[in-house]
Amino acid sequence: PTSNYALRFRGIITIPAAGTWTFSTTSDDGSVLWINGVQVVDNDGSHAAQTRSGNITLPAGSAFFDLKYFNGSAGGQLTASWSGPTVASTTVIPATAFTCEPFLAVPPVAGTTSLSLAGAMLDGYFSKSGAYGGSNITSAFSVQTNATTAGAINVTVGTLSANALCGVGGTPSTAITSGSGGTISGTRTAATSRVGVFYQYSPLTVATSGALSVTGTTTISADTRYSSITVNTLNARLVISGHRVVQVDGAVTIGSNCTIELDPDSSLRLYITGGNLALSGTSQVNANTADPTRLQVFFTTTARAMTMATSAVFHGYVFNPGGGLTITGGSTPAPTFFGVYHGTTISTTSTALFRADASFGSTTASTNLLSSWRQTQ
Repeated sequence: PTSNYALRFRGIITIPAAGTWTFSTTSDDGSVLWINGVQVVDNDGSHAAQTRSGNITLPAGSAFFDLKYFNGSAGGQLTASWSGPTVASTTVIPATAFTCEPFLAVPPVAGTTSLSLAGAMLDGYFSKSGAYGGSNITSAFSVQTNATTAGAINVTVGTLSANALCGVGGTPSTAITSGSGGTISGTRTAATSRVGVFYQYSPLTVATSGALSVTGTTTISADTRYSSITVNTLNARLVISGHRVVQVDGAVTIGSNCTIELDPDSSLRLYITGGNLALSGTSQVNANTADPTRLQVFFTTTARAMTMATSAVFHGYVFNPGGGLTITGGSTPAPTFFGVYHGTTISTTSTALFRADASFGSTTASTNLLSSWRQTQ
């Protein structure tokens, strides 16, 4: 976009010589620069291009560099400069001064408050390598909560085939528990940083088209806003054609023997602004492609829920900062979630299956995109 966007640059900067260094940013609008976790330049706020500077004493060698920038209206600009013992005048920092460490992997499963598996299985696969199954099954990924309370991650009569991370400073032996036949195959450790789950907002500004009730086959071939979506008539199909953005102000309900399907070379970003997402019976969402990266669901308000029951199947990425996921098992075939879930709680019961996309958050993933957000703290 040309307006209302933000960028963050993180990496390692090589300091050529020990001494006092002056860092500057020229930006339109705001920018803030940290070196080794110390704020050196405060050029924040909405303003035309202006330059602000700050000094810091550093040893020669590597230092951590972290620059945040935002642009409100058009006319964005950002330059980072330095001067110091071996740089006599203010100069744009050259690219050769920077190196980058791989980003920490973002866990595909995050119940920031709690994660509870009861009689269920959670394992993973790499969606970029194809569908779940065979050699494309892995336990080489992590699930995480930000909580440190007892049993924040709890597995009973079920299996967690992954590493488990409790909140920063937590005690893994009490915060991560398994009992009554529960198994955790991977490591149990405390996280070194909290997992962030962000509110994202719909880019659509169009008026609502009212409630969409699908009977037979309905195709969405344009970006559209609805008051609700119901796919609950026997064999009803909602088909997505092209790369679509859909906003729903109320609930999304998919009933038994109903599907949401994506045409070839199609994708869907679904923003749910005021309701819940419910799958029941033998409903299927994006099962025809089996590619979870094609479907991203964003809940934009608190106290919203995603529920799956009976034998429902879902392939997608779901971000629900203010609500939880409940998968109620007990049927054959079992209800199965393929993909990524970030929310407050995750709760599964007997026979429920969660197949996490371990490709998410890796340095080669290309789908972990924010379109807009709200900072809450």
